[in-house]
Amino acid sequence: MPICRTCRGEYDATERQRCLRCGSDVTAWDRLDTTLADFIVQEGGILALLPAVAAIVVWLLWIPREESGNYFPVLTFVCLGVCLLSFFMIYDSRLSWWEHFWAEQVYRTPRISLDLWIAITAIGGLFFSPLWVLYYTSVGRPVDFVSKAFFAFIYVMAFVCLTTAITLVVVSEYIARIKKFAPPPIFASTERLLGVVVDAAIDDINLPELDANTPTKCADTPAVYEVLQTLRIPENGGIHVLLRECKCVEYPSTDGKNQKKLMEMLWRIRADRWGRVEVLRPGSLEPFSAEKRAFREIGRYSY
Repeated sequence: MPICRTCRGEYDATERQRCLRCGSDVTAWDRLDTTLADFIVQEGGILALLPAVAAIVVWLLWIPREESGNYFPVLTFVCLGVCLLSFFMIYDSRLSWWEHFWAEQVYRTPRISLDLWIAITAIGGLFFSPLWVLYYTSVGRPVDFVSKAFFAFIYVMAFVCLTTAITLVVVSEYIARIKKFAPPPIFASTERLLGVVVDAAIDDINLPELDANTPTKCADTPAVYEVLQTLRIPENGGIHVLLRECKCVEYPSTDGKNQKKLMEMLWRIRADRWGRVEVLRPGSLEPFSAEKRAFREIGRYSY
């Protein structure tokens, strides 16, 4: 089944236009998703392949054949391979930059921003490109091992840095369009993340194997859930939730008849930034006191 980019949940593309888990519009991603061919032709990715083409042109048209030998053909194919590898790796991870943009708004992330990567690789390309040209025109073809290794490094880095910089610029424009038309990930909003986490926790609480370890619930009285406390985790964007469950339970009396009584239990929940529950720990079951605690309208859930 396809995966919702907003919450990483599965959805049925043939029947639904909205994700059942987070409620976001999944058709937006169908419109914005791009294949490799579309990325090259429609998004401008073909511009990022020009440095690799330039490496082939330099070898075929500028380097004299008598000086080329086996060194420049091998160097050119290495350069071509690394450039294409960099291009495909950035294309494959293009949506991670969208996630990184929103992650920076919510929690501490050690990853370097996209704009800074563009600046670094562009400066590297503008530095290494004239450097290898100056070296070749002044020194000529490298002869010994050290000079060959040095020239190979600055030669390959020149084309790879340019390829990387242009590819990242194309990805930046693509991400800007996604930020404009696609819903943000759920971890960008505490309210949306909380809703997904609470729904998942309630489903887990009422699983048959977990429910069997708790007192029997009243069949005619649904349980009610209230969020008492939420805390975002600054290291990874996750969330801690303190959830109170109020439910009617049945227990046998001294005369053998079942009696009903309102009880409450606190659940401590920890989930990651995509709303996947990692820890669900129950507290003790205590009698419910209407005078002591009252349910609020905001944050109230029924199951």
